[in-house]
Amino acid sequence: MIRIKTSPASEIRPATRHSTKMRQKQHNPRKVNRRSIFKKSYNLENVKAAYSLVKSDRISIRKAAEKTNVPFTTLHNKLSGKNQIGSKWGRKSVLSKEEERKLVEHLTQQAKFGYGITVKTVRNIASDILRTRSSKNERRLLTNRWFQGFMRRWPCLKVRKPQRLNMNRATASSEETVKKYFKELEAILRKYKLQDRPDLSYNVDETGFQTEHTPPRVVTTKSTALNSLSSPRSATTTVLVTTNAIGNALPPYFVFKGKRRNEDLMKGALPGSSYAMTDSGWSNSEVFFDYLKNHFLKYVRPNGTQKVILLYDGHASHMSIPLIEYARENGVVLFVLPAHTSHILQPLDVGCFGPYKKAYDQECYHFLRRHPGQVISRYDMCQLLSNAHIKAMTPTNICHSFRKCGTYPFNPAQINIDAYQPAKGLEQLSTRPTSETTELTDLDIGGILSKYSTNNKSKPKKKRRRKMQYRAAGVAITETSILLKLKKVQEEREQSGAKVRRALKFTKECADAASVTSEPTESRPGCSGNTNVVEELNSSDSQEDDNCFCGRWAPPKLKTIPGVTFVEWAKCDICPHWMHLKFCTKVSEVRKEDTFLCPHCLEE
Repeated sequence: MIRIKTSPASEIRPATRHSTKMRQKQHNPRKVNRRSIFKKSYNLENVKAAYSLVKSDRISIRKAAEKTNVPFTTLHNKLSGKNQIGSKWGRKSVLSKEEERKLVEHLTQQAKFGYGITVKTVRNIASDILRTRSSKNERRLLTNRWFQGFMRRWPCLKVRKPQRLNMNRATASSEETVKKYFKELEAILRKYKLQDRPDLSYNVDETGFQTEHTPPRVVTTKSTALNSLSSPRSATTTVLVTTNAIGNALPPYFVFKGKRRNEDLMKGALPGSSYAMTDSGWSNSEVFFDYLKNHFLKYVRPNGTQKVILLYDGHASHMSIPLIEYARENGVVLFVLPAHTSHILQPLDVGCFGPYKKAYDQECYHFLRRHPGQVISRYDMCQLLSNAHIKAMTPTNICHSFRKCGTYPFNPAQINIDAYQPAKGLEQLSTRPTSETTELTDLDIGGILSKYSTNNKSKPKKKRRRKMQYRAAGVAITETSILLKLKKVQEEREQSGAKVRRALKFTKECADAASVTSEPTESRPGCSGNTNVVEELNSSDSQEDDNCFCGRWAPPKLKTIPGVTFVEWAKCDICPHWMHLKFCTKVSEVRKEDTFLCPHCLEE
């Protein structure tokens, strides 16, 4: 009989695979950098010392490695020539040091010219260079991991967001234009003894604001759908800001959109502020003349012996003849900046309007938080703009902006050389033959960089333009010689305007005569079966810009011609009139190089 020993149920234990107890899972496990585990405990000096011990003292490699704390394998590879002394630890980069240096120079020069290269394009350039070595790399495309290592190897590089630069500004901001401007400015300052008078050097400029603002950054959770309430866009409100080189700012001058003056628009304005009304909300010749007469000269009162200089941009509304003559009578020297250079030469644009815009956005943000459910109207803008004016137009910002533009202290070297690079690059592209690429060809790597460079293969054709009239830029327009030139330009404009008015009158008389002498004819069907082709064409005669010299969109004789007839047009080289060839003139064909004149210009 076999006996089986049993045990109570409480003593029965489940079978376990391991006898030891498992550790609990960490709530926040620490990330281990595996590269730090194998971080070398020696430097370049240790390697050089071990190398010299083996070569000069005839010590074995193992003893030299133990003495200098350098791994045996590392020292053996250095001595055998497998690795060079000074080479970095880890895998070699796919591009050589020289190739990466040329790539860095290419990126730097393209960014200076205004044609910067993105991260994806940099990877494509490096991949193309890699493909030129071997057919094995035909489908290889470098990833962001290579780009991150490339940026670590070249700490001078940085991914930045560029500012937008208008093509006109890029072309006009040349070194020759800026040098000529400073030469003229220095001559005017010496003539009127204003070199050491920052209190008499003023700058005025205008900028527009909307009720819609740019919201600031806020703190929220990652999963929250982020929105910010703002007011709807409305009419533009313009502010004319005036500062001087000593750090003072005059009260602002507002320009609102409207017909009639409304004092409610000036609610919350700074003491001494003025305003005007225009149809568009922007400044014009009448507004700027009122600003100079009733606002600027109210706070700046030059005497008979000492004049005041006022720098501003050369907009057409700022250079009327009555304005210049009034400024001359009251001792104000109006100095116009070169065209399209205000982003580097105008103090308000350089250092004041940026903080002004940001301060206004902050004021709008706080206003909407204090008045939930409301929107900013044009009656609230004056108070918000006045508060922003106090915060932005500080003596520090104003003096720094004059100093950065080289106005006071007078120093043309303050202009950064990089500001001339876009104009220099565009000039090189325009003067280089089509078969050549950019100046980066000497840095080229197998023709790869020239593929990603700016070239001039597709040059826009230059339009044939009439003779340009004189435009004052970078000069003091209150000088007698400049004023005489401007008066001559105004006289030419008035004469051309009278000529155009006479031509329009002659056109109207011809149209009336054609409508009287034209015989009524029956409408004949065309190839499409439409019998009202001529009548539909003549219905657009109200558009004067599309009419012929005869006053009609379609010639009257077209009604007597059966079928479909194509009418050719030609524009007069002197006046803006068009003519029907073969119908309204004896000329039947005009080629590209021919000169064509309308009957009115031929008579003169």
